[in-house]
Amino acid sequence: MCLVEVAGQRTLQASCAYPITQPITVNTHTQKVRQARRHVVDLLLSEHQGECYSCFRNNNCELQALAKEYGVDFFRFGHPEKPPHQIDRSSYSVVRDMNKCVLCRRCVRTCIDLQEVGVLEAVGRGDKTTISTYLDKPLGQVVCINCGQCINRCPRGRSRRMTPPTRCGRPLTTHQTRRHADCAESPRRHGRGIRFDAGTPVTWS
Repeated sequence: MCLVEVAGQRTLQASCAYPITQPITVNTHTQKVRQARRHVVDLLLSEHQGECYSCFRNNNCELQALAKEYGVDFFRFGHPEKPPHQIDRSSYSVVRDMNKCVLCRRCVRTCIDLQEVGVLEAVGRGDKTTISTYLDKPLGQVVCINCGQCINRCPRGRSRRMTPPTRCGRPLTTHQTRRHADCAESPRRHGRGIRFDAGTPVTWS
């Protein structure tokens, strides 16, 4: 969606990667740019399974907002009717639904650059690309610290956080959460609840 029109360039450029070596003129909302962005949204939706009216992120979704902004009101290239991936419920606190992933890689950058954990990575090439864990293991079998920051950055909310009542009166920071994840005894044995940075409580049962 970062396509822009740079004066003097024959094709549209990605604003996030275009090198600036001299003063340039950039147009961000010309007809050519908006039409290209609409095609991008159409292609994103062609890989997106599910219906908005039955989704828990309905009316609170960045992809849905983009489709409305650019006038996309039907699936121009079709879309999957059956979920190609199984929902991963192995984690203590995160339900991971890859059927709604649009491969924006925000969760990957958040996990690697911000949280410095590196659980997620883009695997494969072309239309075979997926966001996966090490050896495609379930989230509950890798070193995920259950911080929930990948969910906060996801434009589509492809994962969601389970929110049972908390037992712990004091919220723990991200570093404390990581310390519990690295502990020889699991947080389940500690019997302590963890409150994520976003403020949603989770209890180890």
